[in-house]
Amino acid sequence: MRKYISFLLKTIVVLASMTGIVFVVGKITYSYVGGIKGLMYFTNKSNIWIGVVCLIGMILMIMEDVKQKDILKPWMYVVKLVFTVSITLTGMVYCFLLAPTMTTNPWSITSVLTHVVVPLTSIIDFLIYDCHKMTFKYNYSLYALLPPLYYLGFSSLGFILNWDFGMGENYPYFFLDWGAPVGVFGISKELPHYIGTFYWLILLLIIVLGMSNLYIFVSKKIKKVGKNY
Repeated sequence: MRKYISFLLKTIVVLASMTGIVFVVGKITYSYVGGIKGLMYFTNKSNIWIGVVCLIGMILMIMEDVKQKDILKPWMYVVKLVFTVSITLTGMVYCFLLAPTMTTNPWSITSVLTHVVVPLTSIIDFLIYDCHKMTFKYNYSLYALLPPLYYLGFSSLGFILNWDFGMGENYPYFFLDWGAPVGVFGISKELPHYIGTFYWLILLLIIVLGMSNLYIFVSKKIKKVGKNY
């Protein structure tokens, strides 16, 4: 039963992420930057990553049923953990950091799909299925840093080369604006920065490590409880 619930949740993740990306690229409904430039944002990259991982997972689950044996390898569950953390970061940053500072409606269909539906279903799927299939080690949490570090490099390169991330800005998010008035190491009382880019990055990386370790901790508890029943 758990496997079928997971398959359903993965289906929702794939459909929601795919629909969200299509809406962004097609400029059908979005609340920030649409078109091809929208793919330059971590939100949409993380939606693509988790969508692809879940799609591959669905295919392998079908193959497992056909062959009547386990196909998914341990490293595949680690990859799922990594991108579950990434999509969780997407949801948290948007809901608690970006949406409150936006002057336009932050809750378009696209935003709800990519920032709420996909993160929540991905998290539930991880807790319901992956935690029972894999014994995660705490050092796996370090892998969760790879996507945000990649994006830090990507966005920083864009800032240096003056890429247009949309709306004429050469940075994707205010906390990645290396040229912000508050500076890299400064502190301000004005919205939305408050603190310099360096401090935002350290804070976000700490959050990523915290989330990944929390997921691993919860997964161990869930597996331990499962063994007792």
